[in-house]
Amino acid sequence: MTNAEFPRLAIIGCGSIVSHHLLPALLRLGWRPSVLVDPTPGRLEAVQAMLGRNRAPVAVADWREAADQFDAALVAAPPMVHAPVGRSLLEAGKHVFMEKPLAVTLADAERMVQTAEERRRVLAVGLMRRYVNGVRWLKALIDSGQLGRVLRFEAREGFVYNWGISSPAMLRRDGAGGGVLLDTGSHTLDLLLWWFGRRRRSITATTATAGWNPTAGCP
Repeated sequence: MTNAEFPRLAIIGCGSIVSHHLLPALLRLGWRPSVLVDPTPGRLEAVQAMLGRNRAPVAVADWREAADQFDAALVAAPPMVHAPVGRSLLEAGKHVFMEKPLAVTLADAERMVQTAEERRRVLAVGLMRRYVNGVRWLKALIDSGQLGRVLRFEAREGFVYNWGISSPAMLRRDGAGGGVLLDTGSHTLDLLLWWFGRRRRSITATTATAGWNPTAGCP
């Protein structure tokens, strides 16, 4: 497909997830953003540089400044603003792809889903692990009944964080909105619900912090 065949796209939030993963994926599809949104000029310019000669025609600090310049939005802003930004976009008639988590509370997520249904707009969330071949294979194996009746399961998730970041938002309580449970745990919970359904009688979870240095100066 050519860029003309895709909806006009705005990328809202131009941090590391966009530059390292989302923008390269879009460019492989031939889908170039029409609008870039970020309050930090340096991050806007970094993404523009990745676009080379095909720079986005519009780069602004607030998506409402360019609301008539796009039809769909990819939201990669900090989790605490997912709900207000996502709902406002849907109310403005935009299709929305939201980086996970969809929201930091169930009530906010349900309101977004309701708004999308009322406005007849697409609302999707970036839980991409469902498309990993091994994950899909396990789903098919469970559904086939070859494992018998699953009575108990255990899932482990975690690693020493080593991703590059472009802002401290995800390390701050007022920006992250839920820490590792929402950041990485949203993937785990999504897969467990997809694999096993919603009929579990009880779930027990244990969390721990590894490699944390309280003197490192992180906000």
